[in-house]
Amino acid sequence: MAVRLNNGQGTFSAAPAVSVGTTTAPNELVMADVDGDGDLDLLAACNNVVSVRLNNGQGSFGSGPDVPVLVNATYLATGDLDADGDLDLLAYTHTNGQTVASIRLNQGNGTFVGGSELAVAGGSGALALGDVDSDGDLDLATAGFTSGYIYTCLNGGSGTFSPPTAYLLGNSPASVALADVDRDGDLDLVVGCARSNTVETRLNNGSGQFAAAGTSVAVSDYPDKLRLTDFDSDGDLDLLVGYGYSGNIGVRLNTGGVFGAGSDVGLSTTSTSGLAVGDLDGDLDIDFITSVPSAGTTSVVRIGFNQGAVAPVPLPGPTCSAADTTVAITPAGVASVSCDQLPVVLSGHPSQPASARYEWQYAAAAGAPWQALATGNGQPTYLATQAGRYRLRTTQGSCVATSAATEVRPVAAPAYEVPNVFTPNHDHLNDAFELRLAGPRTFHLQIFNRWGREVFSTNQYGNFWTGSGAAAGVYYYYWRYSTDCDPVEHTLKGTVTLVQ
Repeated sequence: MAVRLNNGQGTFSAAPAVSVGTTTAPNELVMADVDGDGDLDLLAACNNVVSVRLNNGQGSFGSGPDVPVLVNATYLATGDLDADGDLDLLAYTHTNGQTVASIRLNQGNGTFVGGSELAVAGGSGALALGDVDSDGDLDLATAGFTSGYIYTCLNGGSGTFSPPTAYLLGNSPASVALADVDRDGDLDLVVGCARSNTVETRLNNGSGQFAAAGTSVAVSDYPDKLRLTDFDSDGDLDLLVGYGYSGNIGVRLNTGGVFGAGSDVGLSTTSTSGLAVGDLDGDLDIDFITSVPSAGTTSVVRIGFNQGAVAPVPLPGPTCSAADTTVAITPAGVASVSCDQLPVVLSGHPSQPASARYEWQYAAAAGAPWQALATGNGQPTYLATQAGRYRLRTTQGSCVATSAATEVRPVAAPAYEVPNVFTPNHDHLNDAFELRLAGPRTFHLQIFNRWGREVFSTNQYGNFWTGSGAAAGVYYYYWRYSTDCDPVEHTLKGTVTLVQ
């Protein structure tokens, strides 16, 4: 399987190929951090196994397990199905008029065991995961192409699902997504219908029940791929549609929870296969990538670069001057800082009149919804205390200006100093194996003896190993941690000598 690495500007170069558990092309690929080390690993659906290949942090994928599944895996999804903090695996397909899935639970290190099998009568295979009933776990929705229904199954909290609830849409649902379309805090239902060539939206009432009627937007031929993200940087989720029988990608913009204005991006081909979104060229807006057929049996990848919709756009009105509708912030672009340099001072300019209203907004990542910051509004400067994207919106009468986004990006913290020896003799000097952090967010420490037997484990920062009950000698530690400044979890391994 081929891997291409991005140089940060949307240009991809070859990397070593990855061997997976099939002699033919995998049915589907998913990137997810399944071993909790902060980088994206590779999962490939290979018929009756799912190949897991772990990333070494530099884009090279090495060994990993082939996870047996009972279905002939056509599609993959990952999510924390049993609420234990790691990403589990769901491999699914459609056969004999139903969606069938194998659920495999992650042990925290990228190995998958146990789980269960799930069958939803009437399903066509399209499936989405999301917390539709707002109880903190991931539920699922699947489309019934033949039956015309959408089925939702609620998660009991441990990765087991309730019998399905059916919602009639008709018109051959071919794709399904869950997203907060109307920005009320719950996940709504978005469905691509192949017979009517429309995308239907059904709003959630907050408890996992969807309205019988909703809104509809016309799209092109056979909408079998849906992605929702903020393409125009206005704080709501827009719609991207891939077509099974058309070589276009459809963009439909969200206005107040309703999809409307937009266009189709022509790719000069007959169909698309696969569709993914992300900031491919590092300019802080969302691009797309898809595969299209080429000559013979080969395929090529097409990339659509977003031209950006974060430039200041004024509200209509004859009284708005250029000064009223132009605002920028410094530093601009990406502000890379070390952890001890936070907070970063963001400044808006040019200065607006005293009557102007300043609203600072925050988004956790590219494509995430913009949210007004409760602290700092009304001032032309803001102290950014965490990683993410910031922008400034100013209002002067009927004139509105929105700045381009600045991303605050803390550089990774250096590895903390780890003692290589400690002496628990109660002299209050080096009495414990202490691993000190500034602002600990997560902390997990395991100690093993030379035979690989665990002798100590803790998830509580400050509960350091004192060597109690252990003999003098060399021990092995496995330490995972993150901090408030650097929320990416890091892993350290090594040895420590206990001197009695």
